Amino acid sequence: MGQGDIWTKPPAPRSAVFDGKTGTYTLKMAWYRAAAGTLAISGNLLDGPGHLSAEIPASEQGRFGGLPMLLHFSKAGCWEVTGTLNSSPVTLRIDVH
Repeated sequence: MGQGDIWTKPPAPRSAVFDGKTGTYTLKMAWYRAAAGTLAISGNLLDGPGHLSAEIPASEQGRFGGLPMLLHFSKAGCWEVTGTLNSSPVTLRIDVH
């Protein structure tokens, strides 16, 4: 799914991994960039407060092609995640459990 400069494949259900030490969930995702630029990731938990952070390899920013990353979710729930590259946003809902 995607448009313009940025594309991704929604993750498989229940593919986030829970970290008992930190109490967070981690999900590996891949994005495809059809143009060079810096990918920005944002997200919000739809059923309450929460925090999302993205771990993007610095050496991969600014390039085009495939981009693997880790998303770290502060808690379980339904998340809306948006990746934006240049002026192309892609938004998907991810059920984290």
